[in-house]
Amino acid sequence: MVSRRNYLTVAIMMLILFFMFQFTGVMKNQLNEYGVNEYDQSTYTHLNAENTFSDTVSGSSASADVFYVGAVGGDVAKVVSSWCEYSKRTLQTYQTLSACETVPENQLIILDGLTTVRTDADILILQEWIDKGVNIIFARMPDVSVIQKSAQLEQMLGINRIASTNVTLNGMHLFSGFFLGGERIYEAQNKEDEKRQDLDHNIPWYVTGAGTKTYLVGTLTDEVFDQTVPRSLLEEFSNMEKTSVKNNLLPAVIWRYGTTNSKVFCVNDDFLTDVSGIGILSAMTAQISDYEIYPVVNAQNLVAADMSAFSSENEEKMQELYAQSASAVYREIIWPSLVALQETTGAKLTCMVSPQFTYDDEQEPDSSEVAYYLKQLKEQDGELGWSATNRSNLSVSEKLTLDKPFWKDYGADYKITSAYLRDGSQKADAVQALKNEDVRTVVVSDDDSTSPIISYAGENITQQKVTSAGITHTFSDDLKLRSMETTLGYSNITLDLLSVTYPETEQDSWEKMLRKLSPNLTTFWKPFEAFTHTTLSESDQRIRRFLAIDYEQERQNNNITVKVDNFDQQAWFVLRLNGETVKSVKGGKSTRIEDGAYLICAEKDTITIKVGRKSGMYYGSGQKSGEQE
Repeated sequence: MVSRRNYLTVAIMMLILFFMFQFTGVMKNQLNEYGVNEYDQSTYTHLNAENTFSDTVSGSSASADVFYVGAVGGDVAKVVSSWCEYSKRTLQTYQTLSACETVPENQLIILDGLTTVRTDADILILQEWIDKGVNIIFARMPDVSVIQKSAQLEQMLGINRIASTNVTLNGMHLFSGFFLGGERIYEAQNKEDEKRQDLDHNIPWYVTGAGTKTYLVGTLTDEVFDQTVPRSLLEEFSNMEKTSVKNNLLPAVIWRYGTTNSKVFCVNDDFLTDVSGIGILSAMTAQISDYEIYPVVNAQNLVAADMSAFSSENEEKMQELYAQSASAVYREIIWPSLVALQETTGAKLTCMVSPQFTYDDEQEPDSSEVAYYLKQLKEQDGELGWSATNRSNLSVSEKLTLDKPFWKDYGADYKITSAYLRDGSQKADAVQALKNEDVRTVVVSDDDSTSPIISYAGENITQQKVTSAGITHTFSDDLKLRSMETTLGYSNITLDLLSVTYPETEQDSWEKMLRKLSPNLTTFWKPFEAFTHTTLSESDQRIRRFLAIDYEQERQNNNITVKVDNFDQQAWFVLRLNGETVKSVKGGKSTRIEDGAYLICAEKDTITIKVGRKSGMYYGSGQKSGEQE
C-alpha cells in the first residue's frame, strides 16, 4: 500500500516533469522563429556578376595561361572556356594551329584534334611545340585515318599500335589517382549493373606504348578481343598468359605520354563535348607538376523539387495509389522519408514548393500547411524555395503574380531566396520576373550539355544546374559525378516530385523512387563526404565567392603560399599532392579527401600550407598493367 507521503512525492514529481516538458515545448517555439528564413541574412554577400573572374586576356595574346585551338563557339570550346573561368586561367582561342604564331615554352595548349590536325603541316607544328616544352591536351583525338597515315603523329601521341579503327567496349576501367573518388570498374556484373551500363562506346582501339600512363581504359569481352586483336600483335606477347596479354592491350581512353620536354594528354572519346567533363582537364593539369592547388565551390545540395505540399493535386489518382490526398501523402509519407534520408546522408534539404501547380481548376491551396512545413524545415536546418512549375501553361512572371498574394498572407516574414526552373528555356523570363524579389539563386534543369554548371543567370541571380536526378545513376553519370567533384567540389541532386503527384508509370511511385534514391546517395556520393552539405542559399554564397576570386600561389621548400584576390571571409581549394601530406595550414584549415588530395579552407586572404613527405615508400597509382614510364 502506497503511503500518503510517497503518493504526494510521486505526484509532485509528475507535476514537475509535466511542467518541464511543457516549458521545453514553449521555449522551443519561442526560440525558433519558424516563419523566418535564417539563411537570408547568414548567407548574404555583396558579390554579384560584376565581380566575376574573367578568362579574357588583357594585353598580348601570348600572356594567356591557356591556348585553345578549335572551332570558336563549338561544344569543346564552350567546355574549355568554363574550365578556364573556374580554374582562374586566362584563355586565348585560335581556329587553326598555324594561327598560333607565338607559343611560349611550358605553354598549356588544349586542342580539338578532330578539327585541327589533318595535314602533315599540322603535325609538324605539333612536333615543334612538343620539342619546345609545350604541354598539350587533345580534347578530341585526330581522326583515326589521319593517325594511321602518320608514324610521327602516332609516336607523339604515345600510340604503339592501332589494333582496330572501331571496337565496341564492354565497359571502362577508371584507375585511382586521376579523378577524386578512387578506382572504379564500369562493367555489368549483375542485373542492376546492366541497367546502369551506358559506357559500351565505340572507339578506335589504340594500344599505348612505353612512356605512357593510362588513366581510363576500355574493357572488352573475350569474344570481341579474340575476334578483333591482330595475330601479329598477339605474337609480341606470346610468352605471357592470356589475361595479362589482354590487360596490356586494352583500348586506351584517357592517357598521358611523356617526352623529354613536355607531356601530351589524350582523350579518345567525346567526354569534353559535355561540360561535366571539365574535371578531366583539372585531373590532367594535376599530373603536370608535383602538386596542384585550385579553387572549388565545396557545396553539396539536395533539392526536393515541386513538392505538392499545399494543395490536393491529382486527387483521384492519389486516392487510388495512396488512399490519401496529395497534401496528406506529402505530410504523412514523403516528408518523413525525406527527413530520414537527410539524417542518413547528412544532407541539408531545400524544398521547392508552389501554392499549387494547376490554376484552371477550383482547388485552392491549404494555407494551414505553410506553418507546418516552415517549422519542420527549421528543425531540420532546411530551407524553403519557390517552384515556377505549373500545369496551366503560365509563364514564370504570370505564375509569380498569382502566387505572391498567397505568400504575402501566409508566409510574409519568410524571405524566399531560391527558385526552381523545370525548363531551362524559362531562364530569361525568370531573371526578369525575379529581379525585384528576394530570390538570389535559381536551380535550372537544362538539357544543354555545354551550359555552365554554375554561373550568373542575371546581375544578382546565380544559376545552379541540376547535376543528378538521384534516382538514376548510370555508369556515365558516375564518371560525370567524379569529374564535377574533382574540379568544383560541387553536386546538385534534384528530386523530381512532380512525377510522384502526376505519375505516368509505376516507377513514379514514391516507394519505388525512394528504393533507388537511398542506396544511390549513400553509395556513389560517399567518396565525397569531405565536401560540405549545403542548402541552396548556402551554396549560392559559396558560388559567388568562388566566381569572384583570383589567386596566386608559389612554393618554397615545404611551404605553399596562396594569396587570394577578392577574398570574402572564406575560400575553398583542393590541393593534390604526389607522395606528400599536409602538415599544417596557417590562416586556414585542411581536411583529407583521400590519399593525396586535401580540401583547404582559407580563412584569410593569405595562407601558408606546410607539406611533407609521407612516411615509408610512395607508390604511384592509376597505371595500367605493363606500362612503362
